[in-house]
Amino acid sequence: MKRLIAIGTIALCCTFGLAAGDSIETTQISNDNSFDKVLQYWRANQGQMKKRPGGAITQDPGGRNGSCMRITNTPAGFVALYSAALIPMDKKTDTFKLSLWVCGKGAFRIGFYSYDAKKKYVSSELEGATAVDSGEWIRKEYTIPASKFRGAPEYVRIAIEVNPGTADLRFDDFSGVRETRLVP
Repeated sequence: MKRLIAIGTIALCCTFGLAAGDSIETTQISNDNSFDKVLQYWRANQGQMKKRPGGAITQDPGGRNGSCMRITNTPAGFVALYSAALIPMDKKTDTFKLSLWVCGKGAFRIGFYSYDAKKKYVSSELEGATAVDSGEWIRKEYTIPASKFRGAPEYVRIAIEVNPGTADLRFDDFSGVRETRLVP
């Protein structure tokens, strides 16, 4: 299995650590976390967005330190995007830990689109909606065990969705880790 996957500048770099007596392989997921090149490393889910138009994904200069990603939505619109590259995963051993900074008003969901060995879409595994109503940047953290994914996925893409409802949200400084419990 490759130890390095390109998602634009999303690089996966492996390190090892111990947690509660178990051996854990930690794969850092990093990207253009300032979202300076919003759609170079992330892709709009055009198929879903055409069915429920009204929202938009843009680059915004008002990030924490430079640019950020801005998602706006209307009461009937749907906005979704996902990471450009597939990340290999093992449903039996992996746990994903994601964090990002967000401000504005609206609700969003974060999680994954999963794919089988032939890289065919399997399902969406997203956390419940996170509501935000703040002009200040707030850090949000998520822990998502791969065991909750449906089917037999072997790859994932990180996904962010804003379901129908008025929203004006800015996202910045995304980071993530894939932890793999190693069998002794």
